[in-house]
Amino acid sequence: MRALHHHILNLAERRHVIGGATILGLFYFGPYLPTSVTLGLFLCVACMAVTTHANTLKVAIVAAASFMLGLLMSWARGWRSLSGEALTPLQAVEEAVILMVLVTLVFGTISWISRLLSTESAKLDKVLEACNLYIWIGGTFAFAYTVVERINHQAFRHSHFSTEGPAVIPVSEWKNDVQQMLYYSFVTQTTLGFGDILPVTHIARVLTITQAVIGQFYVAVVLAYILNLWIHDLDKRAGDRPARTESKEVSQAPPRR
Repeated sequence: MRALHHHILNLAERRHVIGGATILGLFYFGPYLPTSVTLGLFLCVACMAVTTHANTLKVAIVAAASFMLGLLMSWARGWRSLSGEALTPLQAVEEAVILMVLVTLVFGTISWISRLLSTESAKLDKVLEACNLYIWIGGTFAFAYTVVERINHQAFRHSHFSTEGPAVIPVSEWKNDVQQMLYYSFVTQTTLGFGDILPVTHIARVLTITQAVIGQFYVAVVLAYILNLWIHDLDKRAGDRPARTESKEVSQAPPRR
């Protein structure tokens, strides 16, 4: 039983390492990948993670319902995007997948945080899980920003700074795709605030402020809580080790005559 339990923990640790590495890989190499590949990898990681915290059937229903909702919205608009542009069948599917990933991420975030806060002990897999959730939250807001931008292309403004001062790049020369929003999401969550991407509309600003607050709250409360449990578990195991060694030595001592 102990060997099986240890094997399950190893699988959990590997799962979190693979999921976190995949998302980080999308941050570094995403600009060189088609949007469909980025969405597919995000969806695979999302489903793999969410099914560990919630019922698999619920996850499948949520994902399928949100995908169908996205297609129905495009169909009701005469196969046009949320901003009113004509869509090809592939673009309509992409719009639906973006909505599906967003809904799945939100569903997973809620169930994941509630599960972590109910944890009473933590080992390495829980620490990796808590670190992955921080990355997960950034991805969730990135897809929320993507949906907002696709509703209104003027929701965000991209500017570069030169010696003469800021110059605004026209929307026609710059596309706010998923990768751009991933970058903006983590600049916001870490409160760096470079200012090269600026929220313009009210909903974009509200989401930006919300993410900045959640990012700080998560590190100060949730991540600190899990790390405290992990340190307490390490201290407990370190304290039990001498007692076990002493008990083993006593059991192996020769009987008195």
